[in-house]
Amino acid sequence: MRTDALCGGAVVALVWSLATVPALAQDVRVTAPAPSMPGDESQVKPLTPEEGELLGRALLFDPATLKSSKPARGLRARDMLQAPGLDIKSDDNPDGSSSVALKRPVIINAPDIDSNVGADVNLAAPAPSVYQPNRPLPNMTTSNRGSAAAWASVGMNNLASVDARLDQGNDQGKIGGTFKRSVPVGQDLSISVEDSYSMIENFNPAAPITTAPTTTTLAGPAPVTTTPTPRVFDNSRALKFNVLPTGTTFGAGWSSASNDPVTHNTLSADQKLYGPLHVTTSVTDPGQTTENKTITAGFKLNW
Repeated sequence: MRTDALCGGAVVALVWSLATVPALAQDVRVTAPAPSMPGDESQVKPLTPEEGELLGRALLFDPATLKSSKPARGLRARDMLQAPGLDIKSDDNPDGSSSVALKRPVIINAPDIDSNVGADVNLAAPAPSVYQPNRPLPNMTTSNRGSAAAWASVGMNNLASVDARLDQGNDQGKIGGTFKRSVPVGQDLSISVEDSYSMIENFNPAAPITTAPTTTTLAGPAPVTTTPTPRVFDNSRALKFNVLPTGTTFGAGWSSASNDPVTHNTLSADQKLYGPLHVTTSVTDPGQTTENKTITAGFKLNW
């Protein structure tokens, strides 16, 4: 009987010790010395429950918890050829030269404003190594060394636009504005009115030009020397009637420039054949000695 009682007591003590171990392991009590006071350096002030919890979390912190299951995003260089909104068009000419046009919109916090920037690059044809009928002779240099021009445009649809262009090939710059308004007349007709103003500035005007005399005197013909105008102001106006069902446009316009004393009048008719294919017929200065008639066909794309 005494042996059974001792065994039972040992089992109870063992069970109680196992039950209290987790509780003791979770109960983290940290005490810190209180600020020392003059003459009394033996007092220790326990931490508050909030302070003890914060300190316990810091002591039991596992750095592995910072690791996220989502992989880190790698850095990548942006490809300019695939930049959002960048449009590149290139054309190859039969003589080996080519042209590249770049256009990219500029985002402005205004839904009615359309703004774009771009560049037009003309690349000269490489020197041929063998003779070709439609190419210059081998090892012969040409005056075409290529050119480049940068431009910018800001405008409001069906109201006005401002354009600027810097042409490195011609060593000149141009800035201008256009007022345009289209008004529908019924369901099949619309009328468009355009009024454009521009200024062209030559950064490096050519040397004075000496031309043949227009009149003679007793002393003999006198040479005439002219100097290119560094700035040219231009104004053009146009009125167009658009027949929507047939895709036909009739236009009448006139233009004047500060370096030309004659005002030129133009009558035109544009016919849409299929898709972007158009045929345009125009007559400039009708009834005058400088009358000029042209018929052109081409593609018209909104870009």
